[in-house]
Amino acid sequence: ELHLSVVNFLDCLYLLDGHFNKLYTFYVHISSIEFQDIKIDNKDKIPNLRCFSLHCNSIINNFEQLIIYRILNLEKLELNVNISMTTTIIDGNYLKRNILNHMIQLDKFTFNIHSWFGLRNQIYFPSNENIQHTFNNFKNNKIISYNQDLLIIKYPYLTDLTLDLVNDDYVEQFLLNTRTCLPNTVELLIGYEQLKRVTHNFTRNITRINCTKLSSLCMLADEIPKYVKDYFPHTKIY
Repeated sequence: ELHLSVVNFLDCLYLLDGHFNKLYTFYVHISSIEFQDIKIDNKDKIPNLRCFSLHCNSIINNFEQLIIYRILNLEKLELNVNISMTTTIIDGNYLKRNILNHMIQLDKFTFNIHSWFGLRNQIYFPSNENIQHTFNNFKNNKIISYNQDLLIIKYPYLTDLTLDLVNDDYVEQFLLNTRTCLPNTVELLIGYEQLKRVTHNFTRNITRINCTKLSSLCMLADEIPKYVKDYFPHTKIY
């Protein structure tokens, strides 16, 4: 059994280059990642490892190919990581496809995984409920979902905001004044029906404050009722 804290991901890979073939349990905490330095050619399997725990503070990618696919006989796996994504987020389907399907002997899988992506990436955002459904077929699953009381986020330099074709959860993230404080300079592009749902037919008080701050609003609608315009008294609507 080995417990280590290493500086970067490269150190972890060197430890798994064949020098510890009889290692049964390995716990490692990694401080940082430097992908440009990773040139490990050894991709041999590590058949004797049964328990592996990886904690990493910084964002990683491609770790399945570098480590996970080499330890296929694991019985216990723990991941506390931040993973860089480009087209989707980490959910049950991703974990089954990229991890669980490769580890038929895995008995216990504990994870706390954050998905990270660039703002310019075209990514699909499912709702929290849809994400939960992807774990329905997990054996003896215990998925913990919790809310945190966070500070209200401010975007003082935000001018353009497009929320078309996203889940309602993300519209609420920007419009609820308990989560976000919008400036008076924002031009919002959003579908009429979606905005109607999130604002409870333009009567919801918790979204009213940020809505009154909008400088302009494009709702992608043929006709907008007058009572809707009353909800945005200082906003140019088109």
